[in-house]
Amino acid sequence: MMKSITIITVIFFFISIGLFSCSDNIEESPNTGGNTDEGIPVSYDLSTKSLPAGLQCTMYIFWKNTGDNDYTLKDSLSILSNNTRIKFNNNDLVNKSYRFIFIATPLVKEVQLLNKNNNRLAYGDLSANIMIRSLTQQLTGDNYYQITDMTSQELLRNGKISATLWRMVGQMVADIYKVENNDINNITNVSSSVNSVLDRVYKIDIYSEGATRDAYFDTSNPDTVIIKGLNKWTIGVTESITGIVMSDSLRVSIPQAHQRFEIPPIESSTKDGSVRIRGSYGLPSDKGVRYNLKFYYYDTTPMCGDTTKAHNHYTNVDACFVKNSIEVNLPKKISHANLLDIFANYYTVNKIGIRFDRIIDLEMSAGFGFDYIWENEK
Repeated sequence: MMKSITIITVIFFFISIGLFSCSDNIEESPNTGGNTDEGIPVSYDLSTKSLPAGLQCTMYIFWKNTGDNDYTLKDSLSILSNNTRIKFNNNDLVNKSYRFIFIATPLVKEVQLLNKNNNRLAYGDLSANIMIRSLTQQLTGDNYYQITDMTSQELLRNGKISATLWRMVGQMVADIYKVENNDINNITNVSSSVNSVLDRVYKIDIYSEGATRDAYFDTSNPDTVIIKGLNKWTIGVTESITGIVMSDSLRVSIPQAHQRFEIPPIESSTKDGSVRIRGSYGLPSDKGVRYNLKFYYYDTTPMCGDTTKAHNHYTNVDACFVKNSIEVNLPKKISHANLLDIFANYYTVNKIGIRFDRIIDLEMSAGFGFDYIWENEK
């Protein structure tokens, strides 16, 4: 039985947002001495690449007085352009401290902030009592967050609010290699007659269960905000990878970006035929998620008379080959102690080593073994 290793590696995709302070939609308090004259401009952009199309960003504004234990919600601001401005009351700039929570999500909203009573946010809600709710189990990678705390002195001194937004979701990926001697670290090339370990596979179903529906911000360490799972979805979900491009003899070449197939980023000269399959995104989870990968493939025994034509002209494949399937569980043993972690802005990488050229060549009883360790690449 092959043994493979599960590894977490960090995703280095992030958004940088430079907010040059606030808006004109914050309520004024009476007898406070007026507002900043023109407000401070608000702008945001990416530091490394262009902003994903169709993204909306909201800044939630919390404040507190000196001696208060937590921040309360004062207002929110949709950041629509680099010309957005927000005005602070002059006395508030002197007497208050602020917490700015940034949430960016696609225009077809995938996440939102609620309070932990499952109600919409309302003025006066405590920042410790808010949670992130996923509105779909099939999240994309374009969901971002950041929390920035600033004193009134810092606001006055800096004249801007700066934040770097990071992905609030993690992604499951599966790396499949041919290995020798049942050793996941002994990766070898597939045979020259084979394009990849996915040869003859025409569809893959990825089933996930135990995904996080609600999460919260753990701000106990002011230097590192962590998103932690709170409540799970009660049912699982399946997404399918279809439209896999095959060449002669039903071979599958890698990469195929549309089908989310990549060459694994490993330092090995003997990785021909290996594949990385990009799976689903999800909010963080503490050993709560399991996956099942079901590979649908055309069997190698032809049923029609012209076997040469059947192999080389795959328009006839449905008539000439039996369809079959094989399944892989991640992790292999389903128990709470063995379920998978999901971390914000990380990949959960499942390494699968097989003794044969193609995953379809495994005996149905062979299965996979998984050990997992965490490697946080800085």
